[in-house]
Amino acid sequence: MSISPQSAPDLHKAPRPVGLIREAATTEAIALAAVVADLCESHLDRVRILKAQGRRTLREDVGTILADLLRADFKGRASSAAMGHATRAWEATIVGRERFSARVMAMRKAGLLQTKIGTRWGDSWEDGPTTFTGSPTLLWPTERLRDLAAEHGVGAAGAARDWRISPTAERQVIKLRPVDLVRIGALEEPNRTASRIGQRKRVSAVLPESQEETLEVMRAAVAALNAHVASADIRGCLAPAFRRTFKHALTFGGRLNAVGADRYQIASKEERAAITISGEPVAEVDIHASQLCILLALTGTRSLPPGDLYACGGLPRDPVKDCVVQTIGAGRFLRRWSDRTPAASKAIPLRVVQNALRASYPALGDLPAAVPPAILSGVPKASIDWAAGQYLVFLESEIVGDALAYLMARGVIGLPVHDSILVPRSAVGLAQAGLGEASTRRLGLPLRTKVSGS
Repeated sequence: MSISPQSAPDLHKAPRPVGLIREAATTEAIALAAVVADLCESHLDRVRILKAQGRRTLREDVGTILADLLRADFKGRASSAAMGHATRAWEATIVGRERFSARVMAMRKAGLLQTKIGTRWGDSWEDGPTTFTGSPTLLWPTERLRDLAAEHGVGAAGAARDWRISPTAERQVIKLRPVDLVRIGALEEPNRTASRIGQRKRVSAVLPESQEETLEVMRAAVAALNAHVASADIRGCLAPAFRRTFKHALTFGGRLNAVGADRYQIASKEERAAITISGEPVAEVDIHASQLCILLALTGTRSLPPGDLYACGGLPRDPVKDCVVQTIGAGRFLRRWSDRTPAASKAIPLRVVQNALRASYPALGDLPAAVPPAILSGVPKASIDWAAGQYLVFLESEIVGDALAYLMARGVIGLPVHDSILVPRSAVGLAQAGLGEASTRRLGLPLRTKVSGS
């Protein structure tokens, strides 16, 4: 299929997976959805005159689809979707796969949407249930749809007002099977015998019998958290339900990932600040320099240096933080900045930042040396660095999980955001106490926290 450069977004940018949990919220967005639905109606596979209820459902579905397509397009990105039978990708949407496929096909026939069909599918489980191997199907608006949006006054500036989280998504009950509460994905390594297209071989996870009991304890903890969170009235986001996702073993990764492509964990801080728990606004309690502090604890530090740990070598904070995050993600210092690094950080030579970090935190130069050797046994040699970094992520996830259990025991709802927790503003002190107690017990070092939104 040919792609018009005039109407295509930058297909080299990571697409935004469709979440399908929003609805048209303003008069302008509702009118746009109605016009688009009317244009699509004659292109539906089942050619018939829709009754009032069917037409209303069509307009609601189109509004939900437009919310994802336009919000991504305003940022110069395509949307992506699992058009096949990847069931977990649809477990938290308010428009199911079959209805979505039918609406998208009609929009395409009406000249409102372009697509680039994806390839094979398979869950990678590296960062939650909505990432896949292969290439997703890409979708983006045509100029005709963009013109219609402009005519109705629907644009980037008003996106937050035009498209809101649907009450249906806020209140739905997401039930996960016990086996899906904790997932251990295969490890992917470069396949030196593969063709030039960069295929990777998958090293399947093998869980020792000695860890089966640990796995069941983890599943029970996630189930308890899901039940506790489901008992609360949480608004401003998709109803939270969680699973822990590991890679290769129960000591690599392990973060609590919320279900759904449009989950609150990947929203902006401003969007998360709009969430309420039982009618109370939330605050976000964040662990300062979480994985860097964990690394320091593993190398014997029992008292953190004063001040901002990212204030290093007289350099701006952001490039230092970006370098630390990328180094721990790879398990070693990289040769160049990641492609997704902000331009302001890239403006400073990576070697300059790395030299400053080596001087302040020598352990960053050899992450595997900080990890107990037994943890890395059985890991393929090519993945040792990566595994060391993922062990830090595991310890972070254990600390956050312990703090959530601390809150749960006191009747408080906490929502994890990887290295921070959202709590009702009245519970900030409890969240800080829980994180402090958990990190002291796990590391022998109380981690520092900061609060936003209180």
